[in-house]
Amino acid sequence: MVGAGMTGESLKLVMGNSKNSAWNDAWVEPLQKAMAEFEINTPQRIAGLFGSGQA
Repeated sequence: MVGAGMTGESLKLVMGNSKNSAWNDAWVEPLQKAMAEFEINTPQRIAGLFGSGQA
């Protein structure tokens, strides 16, 4: 789950990274705050945010 219910583990799955749980956990709160601030709150906007980071 991504958004308000995001966890370090769900972020790891979305981003497809091999970082450890602590690394992913550290990014959850800042991402949630930014997503709220910029109204990234629909499936399309969330997909746009995370899809833009994939090469």
